Amino acid sequence: MAETHATGLEQLAGVDLAAAILIVALPLVASLGIFLWGKTKWRGGGAVAVAATGAAIVPALWFFVRMLQGGAPTGWSIEWFTVGEYTFTVGFLLDNLSVWLTTLVTVLVFLITLFSTHYMHEEPNEKLRRYYAAKMLFATGMLGTVLMDNYLLMFIFWEIMGLCSYLLIGYWYHKDSAATAAKKAFLTTRLGDILLMVGIIILLVTFKTLSYREIWHHPEFTADNPALFWAALLIFGGAVGKSAQFPLDIWLPDAMEGPTTVSALIHAATMVKAGVFLVARSFPLFVLNPDTFLVVGIIGGVTALYTASMALVALDIKRVLAFSTLSQLGYMFLALGAGGIVYVQAQNGIGFTAAMLHLMNHAFFKALLFLGSASVILGMHHHQDLREMGGLRHKMPKTYWTMMVGTLAIAGIIPFSGFWSKDEVLATAFKAGSYAGVFTLLWVMGLLTALMTAFYMFRMMYLAFHGEARTKHAEHAHESPGVMTGPLVVLAVFAAVAGLWLVTPMAGGFEAVITYPYSEDLGHPHHEEPFALLVKILTEPKTYLSLGVAVAGIALANKYRKGLPAKEAEEPTSGFRGLLYNRYHVTRAVYEPLGNVVGVGLAKLSDLFDRKAIDGAVNGVARVTWWKGGWLRRWQDGRVTTYVATLVVGLTLLFALMTALVPSIRW
Repeated sequence: MAETHATGLEQLAGVDLAAAILIVALPLVASLGIFLWGKTKWRGGGAVAVAATGAAIVPALWFFVRMLQGGAPTGWSIEWFTVGEYTFTVGFLLDNLSVWLTTLVTVLVFLITLFSTHYMHEEPNEKLRRYYAAKMLFATGMLGTVLMDNYLLMFIFWEIMGLCSYLLIGYWYHKDSAATAAKKAFLTTRLGDILLMVGIIILLVTFKTLSYREIWHHPEFTADNPALFWAALLIFGGAVGKSAQFPLDIWLPDAMEGPTTVSALIHAATMVKAGVFLVARSFPLFVLNPDTFLVVGIIGGVTALYTASMALVALDIKRVLAFSTLSQLGYMFLALGAGGIVYVQAQNGIGFTAAMLHLMNHAFFKALLFLGSASVILGMHHHQDLREMGGLRHKMPKTYWTMMVGTLAIAGIIPFSGFWSKDEVLATAFKAGSYAGVFTLLWVMGLLTALMTAFYMFRMMYLAFHGEARTKHAEHAHESPGVMTGPLVVLAVFAAVAGLWLVTPMAGGFEAVITYPYSEDLGHPHHEEPFALLVKILTEPKTYLSLGVAVAGIALANKYRKGLPAKEAEEPTSGFRGLLYNRYHVTRAVYEPLGNVVGVGLAKLSDLFDRKAIDGAVNGVARVTWWKGGWLRRWQDGRVTTYVATLVVGLTLLFALMTALVPSIRW
């Protein structure tokens, strides 16, 4: 096939092209191999999964180092197939955004997979084969989503992740709760995927291509094209479903029914981060219609506050972290929305940078916190209720101290990673408020979210690790082995220092590397030098306001050092705590009626159409054929006189027909 050239890109070739292919191919081949042979070999495929993800880090780092050295974006594509005037291609786009995120994903998947080799050691090989095969396919889906150079291939890998989330959330499918959670995740994210698909179709019809860069450089890629406004909103709808933002946030807390290592994968390295990436990748499309940034920012800000409030009373250690993920993803979308407004008005890309920095920081500290909770659950003999813990600090010191680093990071305490990105998110929202007043309100909501985050995270840590052991499981808890605590230590280091990239001169600082629109030929906005940005942050009064809010949240959580007060020990059923614990009764009040009325109604209508129209037509043809066959069968009675009579009647009819028609035909 003829090679096509993406606009303004150097072409991948030779070793570089092989490296790009390997990043996606290694986990894909591992998934296939584990599925075929993992039942009897390699302890369910764990060793193969670790080797494949570890090997994928090498080409990812190859591109990452070159990016830090100032290497230009590269790409490669070939024609795949043509339908009429539409040509579809297969290709890679390796710019700063995709290279950086690919490196992040491969490192996290490797650490989580290594951790899994002991955490899942009690499972039989047959189940482990399914676990590791789906996990490697999950990683393939995320890496393909990030690296592909067009919306069609991105959507294919996007759907692969949807399938794998169903398989992994429902890993223990013999439990009704796990099977239900898997179906809930799959169906809810499909709603967003339908919106995304319609948005992609709009782009295809408008530009006759789905290549990112061909769309961005197309003559009709202009603000006065109304189709692009709807395309942007629909693409954001896909991101809302995948990243579990309001109102499609209902699936993620229930996804905790899968193994905790699956939760770490979904929350830190794959799936929910894909929605944030999609908006970041499509940023040029949103810039054409700044009103779309209002929608992105409002959804993000509302989700951040709304879901953080649910974590305040959660009693399951994993559920606290799940609500936390929803809230932190809301911060990222708030930064993208506010950052878009600031970029359009002031040509300043700091909001885009803040969102991506928070994505990276969150990936590290959330992987750490989920794997830490897995260590706690294993040490507690698979108990995860915070009310049954206590005193684990002395039983599991490595788990405690690494999780404390992650907790300080997510709470936004200086100098841990979360401080730098959270501060930039809030600063961007405040700045956007001078252009669109709603962002001032969203900034206030962001501050309240910061207060809640520090409170519920330290509440979780105090209940799990401080005070006295409250059950025999806590009394006999034990530290996890090195294959589990090793990844925790590595992630703790990243969670502590990753945010400092913003204010250090490595490759010119994070803002110089990951900034809108992340490609030279589309132009870089002005960015501040790292040291100047550090001085600005440390001399800004609002910095200390957000830091003070976080410290206040920690202080409020201090009452849980010795355990839950008696009035909070039972699951709340009424009052404000009951409202939060039951997630505002949204599922029962909104989604269940919608499902029972709309969903079941459509299903019954489809069933009726299938039985009466489709089956009726097929069965009708069969009945008519049977009746005609029975009628004709009476002529086949074996009598010569019947056959002679039939022959005479046929010849007579034929003669009459020829006599009537032949003279009327003009030769």
